[in-house]
Amino acid sequence: MTKPRFGEPRDLWERDGSLRDVYLFDANKTDWLVLLSMANQFGARYLCDGAEMPLPSVEDIFSNREVSHLLQVSVGRVTVNCHFFVPGEIELDIDPRDVNGPQEHAVVLEILEQLAQGASKSVVVTAENSEDAVYLRYEPEPRKWTAFEPAFGDGAHDA
Repeated sequence: MTKPRFGEPRDLWERDGSLRDVYLFDANKTDWLVLLSMANQFGARYLCDGAEMPLPSVEDIFSNREVSHLLQVSVGRVTVNCHFFVPGEIELDIDPRDVNGPQEHAVVLEILEQLAQGASKSVVVTAENSEDAVYLRYEPEPRKWTAFEPAFGDGAHDA
């Protein structure tokens, strides 16, 4: 599939009060470094317990679990957030209210492609806290997007 157009799948950016999660599974240090490098390219802000600070190393973030960590990456008009929940999984969240049209949609897909290509791992976009409710999947090899339409009436997306 070519890049999904805005509105594909139909509920992807629906303003339903929930976020969309992006997952890169089986993450390692190199994958995190790809994310942090991209964050610096796009313009990032790091907050530790709500206070803005310089972005520490990945090791420092995961060795200090007594505080909350938030990386906010500005991708055009969209903010992509990372809370550094667990080292083995990159989880990002996006507020559908930030994606108002084709331009924002395209920019989000571009950063997800860059992350997947840099890590050489697939990424999925899901309903909030629902790894199995997949809207989109991007495979870095063969550079392929797959969109999953919701089952009728339930909003679930099984991939």
